[in-house]
Amino acid sequence: MRSLERLKVARKAHTFTISLYRSTAGFPAHERYGLTSQLRRAAVSIGSNIAEGDGHFSNRVFAKHLGIALGSTRSAIRSCWRGTWGTWTPKCSANLP
Repeated sequence: MRSLERLKVARKAHTFTISLYRSTAGFPAHERYGLTSQLRRAAVSIGSNIAEGDGHFSNRVFAKHLGIALGSTRSAIRSCWRGTWGTWTPKCSANLP
């Protein structure tokens, strides 16, 4: 088992989640249960999957969870793009893990 605190990707995922929460705080109220929620859930999922995979003793299982975290990262990126199609532009400038 690896040390989660030592994993650079875990620290970056945490920083990204905090940054994304701050960025989405300024989103329009009508997006609270749509885009804002989707972005926040995707961001939290990145770090959660890294942590879950880190808790296993198998490198294979850890790699599987890193793949899931990558999928969540791509979902967050896609949601940022979706936000730019409207009349307002979200601040999706957070550093991605």
